[in-house]
Amino acid sequence: MKKVVVNIGLKIKDSEGKTQLSRTLTYLLENVVLTNVRVEEEGIYKGNSERTLVAYFEVDSLGLLLNTLAWQLSQDAIAYKIDGIGGVAFNPWYKGEKFLFDQQFFID
Repeated sequence: MKKVVVNIGLKIKDSEGKTQLSRTLTYLLENVVLTNVRVEEEGIYKGNSERTLVAYFEVDSLGLLLNTLAWQLSQDAIAYKIDGIGGVAFNPWYKGEKFLFDQQFFID
């Protein structure tokens, strides 16, 4: 089993909708078995602060799970760690500048 941690920003197009947290949790609960989850107030994306859902789960195989997660949750990208190694999964429709994982901004 691979241990996965994801950071999912709760803002979509500069604002956090009233249902964004519940929508994100519902999607995760329908697709993975969460081992822990919390919301942090101090997340940062593109220089702007936003609440961030930090979710922990284990999976046998990731396949396209993280890219699909970014797409389904209307995220440009989702930072993650798999067995302690960081990366960024991009929404397949994201056309902006791609960036690398940066531990400085990741919430473990």
